[in-house]
Formats: sequence, C-alpha cells, structure tokens
Amino acid sequence: MLSTRLILVLAGSLAALSCTGNPLLSRGSSAIMLSITLPRGEHFSEAGVSLSKAVTITQVTISVTGEDMDNIDEDLAISSDGQTASGTVEVPKGDARTFEVECRDGGGILQYSGSTTQDILEDAETVTITTEGHYPSASVLSVSNFGATFVSLAWSQSTDADFASYELVRAGSETSIGSSATRTSITSITSRNTTTYTDNSVNDNTTYYYAVIVWDTEGLGLRSSAQSVRTPVLDVVQEFSATGPWVIPDNSWISRFFVDNNFAPFGSVVTNLEYRLRVHDTGDPGTFWAGDYEIYIYSSFTTGFQLDDLVYDNLGTRTDGGFDDDAEDDSDIDLNWRTTNFFNGENPNQYWGVYVSDNILGDSGQLAYIELKIHYTPPSGAAGVAMKRVAAAHGSKVKSPYAQQSEEKADFLDTAAARIGR
Repeated sequence: MLSTRLILVLAGSLAALSCTGNPLLSRGSSAIMLSITLPRGEHFSEAGVSLSKAVTITQVTISVTGEDMDNIDEDLAISSDGQTASGTVEVPKGDARTFEVECRDGGGILQYSGSTTQDILEDAETVTITTEGHYPSASVLSVSNFGATFVSLAWSQSTDADFASYELVRAGSETSIGSSATRTSITSITSRNTTTYTDNSVNDNTTYYYAVIVWDTEGLGLRSSAQSVRTPVLDVVQEFSATGPWVIPDNSWISRFFVDNNFAPFGSVVTNLEYRLRVHDTGDPGTFWAGDYEIYIYSSFTTGFQLDDLVYDNLGTRTDGGFDDDAEDDSDIDLNWRTTNFFNGENPNQYWGVYVSDNILGDSGQLAYIELKIHYTPPSGAAGVAMKRVAAAHGSKVKSPYAQQSEEKADFLDTAAARIGR
C-alpha cells in the first residue's frame, strides 16, 4: 500500500500545522513529518472577545483512520519551550482518510480538537483541520428575587473537571450582554459550590439583562442565556413619630393626627403602612382594662378623624391576654410595628392619625406614643426627587406636632360622613 507525503494545516484555535516528507524514502513508504505550533498567547473564548492567557497543552495526538489501513495514533513530542509539537507518521494512500488532532492539558483534559476526512491519492496532499476549543458546559441562570434596589440570581453548578470560575455580567440590553465592551462584569467567583449572588448596585425602575459565564482553567468560557428583570419603582418611606402621654377619658375617646399632609410627589400611591403604639394605665394597673379599648388607624383629607382600620378590638380582659406584641400578659396594649394593607392604593398626602376609644365605664388609660411608617411609590421618575424632598424637609424621621380633635362622641358620625376622597 502506497503512502503519501502529507501537509496538515490546522485552523482555528491552533496555529498553522506544517509537514514535510523525506524524499530519500521509498515510494511505498513516505514519511510525514508533523510540526504543530501550540496555542499560546491570545485565543478567542467568546465570539469577538479576546483573552490573553498562555494555555498549557502537554499532549498532542494525531490519529488517522480509514478502510484498508491500520489505525494510526501518534503522540507528538512537545518542545522544551512548550511552543511546538512534532513527530512522524506514514499515511497510506486511499479514499476517506479521517484525520483527528487532540490537545490535552496536564490534567489529561481535552482542551482542543478537530477532525476532517478526505481522500489521500497523491504523493503530496494538503489536509486542513479546523480545531475548536472544548468549552465548559454553560450554567442555567435564573432570577430568584428582586426589588427596587437589588436583584438576586441563582445558577446551576458547573460539573466540568477544569472549572476555574463563574463570572456574572450585566447589561442594559440582550444584545449588549454578548460583548465584553458593552456589558459590566459584576463579580468573579472561584468556588464551584457558590451558585447564588445578589446584585445590590442596581437602580429602581430599570431593566437589566444578566448572564453567567463559566470559565475553565485554559481561559475558555461559555455564557448562559440572558435573563432580564425590571426593578420596581423605589418604595419611599415617610416616618412620623410623637410621644405623649395623652390621657383617654373614662368611657370616652381621643384622636391624634400628624399635621404634615403634603410630603409625597403628586401621583404617589400608598403601598403599605406600619404602626407602633402603646396604651397603658395612668399609674395604677388596677384601673386599666385592656378589653375595654378599640384602636383605629386612619387617614383623612380633612382634619376630621375616621374609623378606618380597626387594629385592636376589645381584646383581653383586665390584661391584654396575649393579643398584643409584648411577651407579658399585662395591663397594657403594646402594638409593635404591625403592618396593614388597608390603605394601599390611597394618596399618601393626607392627615394620618390614631383613634383610641374606652368603651366601658369604670377605668382610665393613656396613649404613650404613636409611630407610623407610610410606604408609598412615587410616579415613574420621581422616586429620587421624593426621597430628597423628604430628607431636606424633615430628616430621616419626622416628628410633627399633633392636633387634637375636640369633638364629643355625639359629633363623630357627622365628622365621619363628611370625609372626602375615599
């Protein structure tokens, strides 16, 4: 069987491979000298993204297979400087000869390979093999949670033997996520087991695209599909606080409200309300019955109070019976930062207050303090303005004075009926 003089040219991740024959050999046994320039310096890990990293290929194998010939498998010798690999093979002439090149690193992991099939019929042939890097498997990325100021991400764990790191990237569009020039690298994680991350550098009311790139030890990376998320408008919080005590007359009531009723931008909407208050005895626990009291949180466009959200309704007996938020079953009503969605969707620019009623004759109490946190969403684009305005006018906590209602119970229904804007 005749052999042929073979010139192999590798394209792609490997540089050009050149081979020369030995003209002194007989016609039936032509030796093919192989010389491969190993991939070093810059190579491409993503389309259009160049990385500078010297790869460490320690084994290069050339294989030739076909009908009517024995399989050829040769390891090429790596030069001392790691730049080239060389060796000799004899390839019999014939149809459909398949040529395969494999390049492995020091851990025996296949990093580059390529193959081609062609007829070898002449004494001199040129065979071109395009090699490709063996990229790591892509992780699957998902958005696990998000808010106005954060996005939490999770992804599947890499199982590649030559795993090096995860890189999380972010961009403003799906197109931009595909190029290092138009995306932002958020973090690099070298622990294979770490598969979650929270991005706290986002803005509210903004669309972001995320991807995770799995890198291997040779600097080859594969990017996940992009995941998009739009952060909501920032939830602004207006805080009110005032301290008494204000005595609640026996078998009567008191109402208190904050006088600042214009703290949010026009078009804002309430999204939640938190409240904290305490009602207790006037000095003698024996004169206080927790079960006598009703407590309402209310809002109003006028200075008249309303029976809006009933937050405590004649619970317990002399003591609170465990219906409040302190650990003790004692003679007080301690409501500690409870939340209500009763006012969601309302205009925050109202008078906000509390109404406390002693419904049974024979005891007395007092309101020690009242604190409110009114969460609201400004209209699109106004969140930053709203926060600055509140901070400039009031600081981090607003301590507005109370205005006290002087109506008797007989006048309450008229006041409630006059409410506007609900």
